[in-house]
Amino acid sequence: MCRMPSGPNPPSFACDRNLGRLAKWLRLMGFDTLYLRDDDPHRLLGAALSGRIVLTRRRALRGRPGVVVVERDRALDQVREVVSSLGLEGPLDAFSRCSLCNEPLVEETPEGVSGLVPDHVLATRDRFARCPSCGRVYWKGTHLDRARGTMEAVFRDREP
Repeated sequence: MCRMPSGPNPPSFACDRNLGRLAKWLRLMGFDTLYLRDDDPHRLLGAALSGRIVLTRRRALRGRPGVVVVERDRALDQVREVVSSLGLEGPLDAFSRCSLCNEPLVEETPEGVSGLVPDHVLATRDRFARCPSCGRVYWKGTHLDRARGTMEAVFRDREP
C-alpha cells in the first residue's frame, strides 16, 4: 500500500492506460490527475518520482514507492478503493478541472460561450466554466447533481 504524502497539499495522481474512467472521476472530484495512455512503465515510475501517486492495474509494480495497484474492475468501485486505501478527504473542489485534459477551469461569461453551447443552455444558465487548454465548456445541468451525489456517497460509504 502507498502512504499518503504528508502536508497541506492535496495528492496528485497518474493513472495508467487501464484506468481512464478512474482518472476522469478523480478530475471531477478536483484532484490533479494525469492519464498516461501509453504502456510505458518508466513513465509511470517517473510520475511517482515527481511526487504523483501512481494508480495502475499492473501487478508487477506492486510494492514500488508511490504506486497503488487498483484491484477493482468497475470505475466507481475503483474510486471507492482509492478513496478508502489512501484515506482521501473530499471531494476537494469538485468540477474545477477539465475532465478531458485535467486543466483547471476558468469562469466564463454567457457572452464568452455564445455559439459554443446550445441556445437553450445559454438562455437558461448564467454560469459557465471553460478549459483554457481544449476549450470545452461546462455548465451546471442535472448530470452535475447526479455526479455530486455519487461523489458524496463514495466519501460517505468508504470501504473498511
